[in-house]
Amino acid sequence: DNLELILAQSSFYHKDKFYKFSNQLDVLSYSPLSFIEKVRLGISVLKIQKVSSNKLDSLTAQEWLIKNSGKSVYEKFYKPMLVSKFGKFYDNASAAWLADRLKLRANRGVKGEQLGYMKTGFHLLIDALKESIVSKGGKIVTGVEIKKIVCDDRARQLYYDDESIEVNSIISTISMDMFGKYVSLDKKYDDFQYQGALTILVGLDRKLSNYYWSNFVDIDVP
Repeated sequence: DNLELILAQSSFYHKDKFYKFSNQLDVLSYSPLSFIEKVRLGISVLKIQKVSSNKLDSLTAQEWLIKNSGKSVYEKFYKPMLVSKFGKFYDNASAAWLADRLKLRANRGVKGEQLGYMKTGFHLLIDALKESIVSKGGKIVTGVEIKKIVCDDRARQLYYDDESIEVNSIISTISMDMFGKYVSLDKKYDDFQYQGALTILVGLDRKLSNYYWSNFVDIDVP
């Protein structure tokens, strides 16, 4: 009863105008692209949905898009979004990432994409997960400092504060350079580059548009 499904309308913003872009048919009315460019865009989306992302690991999104959609579609449609997402690293973004992203976003009906929201907040889901873990004998520890992690062929031992625990698997949500402080890592991880993301939340007394999500493909927008 707490899950609410909402039809989310999305758009593209170009030259002071919002263009509805919620389903596959909306591409036909997207005037910033010529008819041929729209065809190329559609073909590129269909092609990348059928390719296994594992086969794209060695390619950048830029390489794949220019080859499969053309230089003009890349410059006018894809590149502004890559720049807004990855900044100066836009030309290093993975084609495998792009494939997974487009497959996810393209999985929508004729009316558009449905998003699910918890009416009273996601704490209900978190509390339910917590109760399930504890009821099955799991232990949740918060507010402690990890000291080190020891991994060998026999077990994985995690040390925190004055205690330790033996586990089957470790899932880390921190960057590899920070994770390397606790466990020895392969040298290949030394070359990883990270980019910070800044999210700004603004409360307004009116809505900016009728769209849930807008992609800015106008490079002149600051």
